Amino acid sequence: MKLTMRRRGEGGRPQGSGWREMGTWGLAFLLACGLWLFVNVGERTSTRTVRVRLDLLNLPRGLVVTNRVADYVEIGVAGPGIVLSTVDPARLVASVDLGDVRPGRATYTLSPGDFSLPRNVEVARVNPSQVMVEVDRLSRRRLPVRIEWRGELRPGLRLVDSAAVPDRVQVVGPRRKLEEIDSVATRPLDLVQLDSGVTEIEATLEAPGGLVLLREREAVVRAVVDLDLTKRRFAGVTVVLRNAHQAWQVVPPVVDLVIQGPRGEIRSLELPADAVWIDATGFTGDQARAVTPGVVVPPGFEVLEIHPAAVRLVSKGSRQDGRE
Repeated sequence: MKLTMRRRGEGGRPQGSGWREMGTWGLAFLLACGLWLFVNVGERTSTRTVRVRLDLLNLPRGLVVTNRVADYVEIGVAGPGIVLSTVDPARLVASVDLGDVRPGRATYTLSPGDFSLPRNVEVARVNPSQVMVEVDRLSRRRLPVRIEWRGELRPGLRLVDSAAVPDRVQVVGPRRKLEEIDSVATRPLDLVQLDSGVTEIEATLEAPGGLVLLREREAVVRAVVDLDLTKRRFAGVTVVLRNAHQAWQVVPPVVDLVIQGPRGEIRSLELPADAVWIDATGFTGDQARAVTPGVVVPPGFEVLEIHPAAVRLVSKGSRQDGRE
């Protein structure tokens, strides 16, 4: 009997075909598992919170919403997970139709039907579920401009007058808010920038707020500044003779002065010894005469009064000298 030996792989199947079949069956198994997971997990109900933009539509002309209304609402949605994954919050909008609103307060309820969502997706909750709006009529008024100052003038100055051009401006806003406003203020202006005389400053007007709008945003402020003057009395100031060619007696020998000057300087003002004087040039003879003294004060000061207004010059060798 003759036996014939064959190598494995010869004859029926090619060498290595068993490994390929196992790989194919393994891949098929994984695909089946993935398909099962996709179908079952995708169909499983899931929940999700979505932020939705809130729009107010069709507000009648001449009305304005005066309260703060949320820009967004949050909704809780439920549905198949695969469907929920396709919901794009950026494309969702909740609208409140204000077409029939009237001045006052109105409340609108948001229901699940107000949201456009894919099939099989339900709205489980809405937060907030109600939207409250306060509405008022738009109104117009012309209000005076109020000049606001800050700081202080430099020493020795005082604000005599100030005015704005224009002195009244138009404002537009909710009627009830306008009834609470009596003027429109400028942004604070620095008093330190003012000098003696007339100064014109461009000023920005401050919006009153509360949805009130200004038709004009600027005004020119005209400020009139003068020296801050006050009076001071100087008593018993000696009258000094100048250029006397003979002996004269001044009767009375002293006078009282009322001098006006800057408030911050007049308190420390000291008059020189010859502040009040008489020029005796050309005065001769024994005849007494009435003379108005001259007064010298520093720049910025002014003599308002002198008492007495005139004094007498009497020759010391005359008979009148003894009587005086």
